[in-house]
Amino acid sequence: MSEPADAPTWLEQAEVELRVARHLLAAADLPPTPAAFHAHLAAEKALKAALIRSGVEPPKVHQLNRLLAELGDLHRRGFDPEDLDLVNPWAVAGRYPSAAVLLREEAVTIIEAAARIVEAARGLLDQA
Repeated sequence: MSEPADAPTWLEQAEVELRVARHLLAAADLPPTPAAFHAHLAAEKALKAALIRSGVEPPKVHQLNRLLAELGDLHRRGFDPEDLDLVNPWAVAGRYPSAAVLLREEAVTIIEAAARIVEAARGLLDQA
């Protein structure tokens, strides 16, 4: 079981995934899909950090809305469900070849949403 002291490690990993997403997006020779996938990983790890900080063992799922639902009402306030809805599809879409084309501008929006999720988790951890 995770301990609240593990939350900063999860948040650090979320921040690494966010940096990876930005780095991949900056690489002109790569498509933007891997960046969106890593943006999802950042958001997922940030939410799991928030859960751990709140004393909740995070379920082994990738659905961001389900993770948010596990947080108490007080801790959910900093998270925007629209950001979660924007990032959430990339848990699956980022893993598999798809006919859908992700534009670089769309990937920027996804990464920005993931960054807000990470920031909200950081705010929750900073309250400790």
